[in-house]
Amino acid sequence: MTNMLIDEILDMMDDLLDEAATVPFSNKKAIIDSDKMRDCINDLRLNLPNEKKNAKHIVHDRQEIVSDANKEAEQIIRRAEERAKMINASDFTFLCLPDAAAIEAANLCTNPKTRILDASTAHRTNPDR
Repeated sequence: MTNMLIDEILDMMDDLLDEAATVPFSNKKAIIDSDKMRDCINDLRLNLPNEKKNAKHIVHDRQEIVSDANKEAEQIIRRAEERAKMINASDFTFLCLPDAAAIEAANLCTNPKTRILDASTAHRTNPDR
């Protein structure tokens, strides 16, 4: 019975109890096959370390995913800050980006002296052009 899931072993133990004969005139006492129950207990002992190791791997993987996501988020923020710095340091900024990116880049500009020339359709004021 090695390499079973803990839930499977517990189900087997539960089945042993459900199938057990009751002792007459007792308060829910039952007679079970002690060899089968001992096998189940031994299987639990054998499989718990595997389950624990798997759980540790899952926790480690989760921590790695969160760490990678945080690093990527920091890089995205750093790149946006660098773009904003370059846009605001320039006299003229020429944008040749898709509409959504052009809107985002234009929103990074806080310097009133910086002029933005946008080649996308995102900031067109005349709908006929």
